[in-house]
Amino acid sequence: MTETILPESFEKHLVDWATTARRENRHHLSKGYQGQVLLYRDEKYQLVVKVPPRWWPYSWLSARMLRHEARVYERLQHIDGIPRCYGLLNNRFLVLDFIEGDCLREASLRQREKFYETFLGIIRRMHARGVGHADLKRKDNILVTPNDQPYLIDFGVATLRRRGGWHPINNFLFNVARRFDLNAWVKHKYRRRLEDCSPRDQRYLHRTWMERSGRWIKRQYRRLTGTKMRNRSSGR
Repeated sequence: MTETILPESFEKHLVDWATTARRENRHHLSKGYQGQVLLYRDEKYQLVVKVPPRWWPYSWLSARMLRHEARVYERLQHIDGIPRCYGLLNNRFLVLDFIEGDCLREASLRQREKFYETFLGIIRRMHARGVGHADLKRKDNILVTPNDQPYLIDFGVATLRRRGGWHPINNFLFNVARRFDLNAWVKHKYRRRLEDCSPRDQRYLHRTWMERSGRWIKRQYRRLTGTKMRNRSSGR
């Protein structure tokens, strides 16, 4: 199970705090279709609290996604590079450790090779646990700490591989998500200049049929509108 080590009295306090913060629109880290992300700080804790929006049907959909995300964190506990999760309080507030750092878009990497080797190791351990993130192309979902440690966040659309039995559709979706993750890693590492990709890293780049179809559609659209594609041998 997810490592829930918060005292029961503090859990109640945190639920009351999150309910008030959501109602009064305070303590926001971010806000989107999945709900609000709040930052809680005191002398002992620095926590991220993800809460669903107040209005139906978004609240219903977001609550389902948060329950799914909580199951993902259960699967990924004790992996370095994945924030520690304290569970889903009151069946609607997902509580995580706050990670100090910048998203990959804004970070200045001092040791790029080491960072990307660590990043790849997290992805491979995640896949070994049967989780495909599926949205690592978004740099906002990759945090970089001051010592260049990558952290993966936001598992709302992740795919959980089912254990035991025969699940062809689930296996297919997991394999697609796994390919998305590895393709994203290569594209981030080479800043989308995939013609510079080393032979060693080429093995991680295998576009899915969805990516190939999107590339073809984009090419046709730009051909018809007269918009030139950037000169990249293997861009999206």
